[in-house]
Amino acid sequence: MNVNVVKELLKNDFHVREKAKHYKLDDDLALTVIQKIIDDKGSTENIHEEHHPFLELVIQPLYQEEAESKTKWRDRMIKLANHVSEWSRDKNAKVGAVLVSKKGGDITLGYNGFPFGVKDDDERYDEKKLKLNIIVHAEVNAIIAAGTRAVDGHLYVVGKPICARCAGPIIQSGIKRVYAEKPKEEGTYEPPQDPDKTDWEEVGRLAVTMLQEAGVECIFYEPNENGTGYRYSDFK
Repeated sequence: MNVNVVKELLKNDFHVREKAKHYKLDDDLALTVIQKIIDDKGSTENIHEEHHPFLELVIQPLYQEEAESKTKWRDRMIKLANHVSEWSRDKNAKVGAVLVSKKGGDITLGYNGFPFGVKDDDERYDEKKLKLNIIVHAEVNAIIAAGTRAVDGHLYVVGKPICARCAGPIIQSGIKRVYAEKPKEEGTYEPPQDPDKTDWEEVGRLAVTMLQEAGVECIFYEPNENGTGYRYSDFK
């Protein structure tokens, strides 16, 4: 089980108590079983057999409801980031970011583009070296817009894996969790042979290392096979 979801059950203990009482189970003991799962980092293997009714009748159904609710919210934010990415004038890489603040729950948006006031005609976007030196990445634009509200926030990114250039501002801003595409593992793709071209997958792997070392939780997503919604690495 996802520990963060289980913690939500403990925080909203009213629902646990009501469901336990519905099945004529000890509501305090139900909360104790939940705490045991948290202590075991989401594992239910050490739940005593006599406590299985709490797990099967109370905890697992509530966990499923909470997980589905969180998944729907994440899907909405990723779809919003995807929509925002279309505002970018970069024809080669359209990236969108949505930063959800934990202080007030407000949302700030960002997409990759040139700074305000800097001429952003097609000619400049077509000159790759010039573009890379001028462009502000979607993640950074969202962070700037959020300011201090980024602290403990959640960042959703669509279009490319997070790069090392953006990992630093993410860490420094105090963002707690990022949702992003997972960069490809070395040996699973053909890296660019031209030394002047950037291996964005390699840069993405470095970014993940930086984020994890700094204590930023990285959750990777990929589309469901049926084309609706996404699968998340922490719910597998």
